[in-house]
Amino acid sequence: MKAISLTINGKRLAAAVEPRTHLADFLRETQGLTGTHLGCEHGICGACTLLVDGVPVRSCITYAVACDGAAVTTIEGLDDDEIAKELRQAFSREHALQCGYCTPGVLISARDVAVRTDRADEREIRIAMSGNLCRCTGYVGIIRAISSVIESRRMRGIAAIPDGGRRTIGPAGSGHAKTGNPSNVQRREAVTPRTPPPRGTAEPERGKGWLHRLFRR
Repeated sequence: MKAISLTINGKRLAAAVEPRTHLADFLRETQGLTGTHLGCEHGICGACTLLVDGVPVRSCITYAVACDGAAVTTIEGLDDDEIAKELRQAFSREHALQCGYCTPGVLISARDVAVRTDRADEREIRIAMSGNLCRCTGYVGIIRAISSVIESRRMRGIAAIPDGGRRTIGPAGSGHAKTGNPSNVQRREAVTPRTPPPRGTAEPERGKGWLHRLFRR
């Protein structure tokens, strides 16, 4: 067992967990926070999405011990959240849910999109929400609901927050909420997109492994 300390929905908590315990299991089985749903348990369907240090995270593939020192927000922690309230109303209005199993994870991701997106562009929303699968709605109502919330907020003069307030790269949690990691910020600023060579210019050889040999035949 490993001792961890984290904040869950604004409340500080100390607990002992097995290193193999996933965050979703820890929240559901020991904290009674069953609003976090488990679907594929492989990090694909998005049903278990929640916020760790304000960043959407797949809790079925995130170890609880990795969140030592972090702030975790589940769907229950967004009861009084202004954006979540607007999204719930919009989801009801646009018939954006049916069975509701995927809805907690969808709402978490939708909130992140509403925070950081400048305009209610359908294509951008679809791309941003592509990690949350729904087998009932066909996504049309979901997209309309999110789009309406974004448009309403921007028309009221509420500006988007670039990157949703993210300040570091790397895994969410792991104490980022307490101290941050300036080296990560520096690393992000130092990374620049690779510029491809002009057409007709040979790429520099980077080694002669099996992939190189395969395409040189």
